[in-house]
Amino acid sequence: MSASSRSMNMQEFAAARHQEFQRNVTAAIKLIVEQKHLYQSVTVAATDSYVSIKPDKTQVSEKIDSVTRAMNAGWATEAVRPGADPIHLNVPDVKVFCSLCKRIEAFNSAYVLDVFGRIGKLVFEPGPVEQAFLLAYQCQSCKRTPELFLIRRRGLRLTLEGRSPIENVDVPTFVPDAVRRLWSVQSWLISPVRRLQAYSCFAPSLNNGLESQAEARMNRRIRSWTITWLHCLKIFEDVSPR
Repeated sequence: MSASSRSMNMQEFAAARHQEFQRNVTAAIKLIVEQKHLYQSVTVAATDSYVSIKPDKTQVSEKIDSVTRAMNAGWATEAVRPGADPIHLNVPDVKVFCSLCKRIEAFNSAYVLDVFGRIGKLVFEPGPVEQAFLLAYQCQSCKRTPELFLIRRRGLRLTLEGRSPIENVDVPTFVPDAVRRLWSVQSWLISPVRRLQAYSCFAPSLNNGLESQAEARMNRRIRSWTITWLHCLKIFEDVSPR
């Protein structure tokens, strides 16, 4: 195989890894918008490493320098100058709860802004590149005012650090009306353990002698479920990485 042929194959390999990382960024954005709450994070999987087999059959981990540079540089949200090949932030459509439609709906990307890019500075202190992406999403069904998401990037770590309006969730049907609003509003604000603790404080007040026997049985089941899951989620929080 000629040197030029090997070089071309390596260029194609590097380009494929570059595109794979872009897909990983898109998948991370989709995950963080659809499934994460405020101040939860996702780390984008790197694609700049590969295993090379040497003539003596030993395996060595190597880096693709062009991909490493692109991963650690600023990610573009707009067209760039000719010859530049940055990671482009391809914002995906998502499915989230629409408070007007009262169900999970498809939301289309309406606008993307690189806030720090407009300032013209991506490194503010020693450490990785920082970016702040402001994403506007509009419900495909009702076409109401777009919802805003602020995602902070620190190196390869993305964190959901803002949302307007606040997150609305599809409240489980077993939750009584008396605590339905509390559950919906606080689900994005407090941890699962604290949410169940808050409900466990309200649940006894529901059994005030005015409820029917069926409601009393339901509330007892809910309180039993709450206590069980408090223990499970407390164990989960204790062992989860911070």
